[in-house]
Amino acid sequence: MITDNPAAFAAARLHDTLEAQGVRIDLAPHDGKAPEDARPLARVDSPTVARLVRTTLKCSSIQHSRCCSRQSRARGGEDATRGTAAYGRCHAKTGTRVTVSALSGYCSSRSGDTVVFSLLTNETDPIAAKRLEDRMTAAIARLG
Repeated sequence: MITDNPAAFAAARLHDTLEAQGVRIDLAPHDGKAPEDARPLARVDSPTVARLVRTTLKCSSIQHSRCCSRQSRARGGEDATRGTAAYGRCHAKTGTRVTVSALSGYCSSRSGDTVVFSLLTNETDPIAAKRLEDRMTAAIARLG
C-alpha cells in the first residue's frame, strides 16, 4: 500500500479496527491540532535521520559486509541448503515476524562473483517464505 498521508492511513485503519471490535467511534479520523492543555500520552526518543543513515551505511561495502557476516557467524541455513548450490557458498541472516520474513546476505556465485542480496516478504506465512528464500538463495548461488 502506497499512501501520501501515512498518519491519515494509520488513523483510518485504527478506526476500522476499533469499530470491528465493537468500539463505537463518534468522529471519523481527521487532521487537527491538539488542545493547548493536552498532555503527552507517551514519548519516544528516536535517533536522528543522520544517525540512522550512518548506522545503515556501516555495512554497505561488500568487504565490510563479509566481515560483519563472518564475525556474526552468519551461514546459509546448513540444514535447509544442504545438497543445494547455496551450501557453504552463501552467508545470510534471517529475520522473521508474524507475517514478515527476510533474508539478507551474500553468495559466491559459480562464476566466482560475489552477489549481495536481500529478500523481503510481507503479509506471508513465514514458514512458506523461508522455503522460498532457501530456493531463491540456491538460485543466486547458481548464477554465472
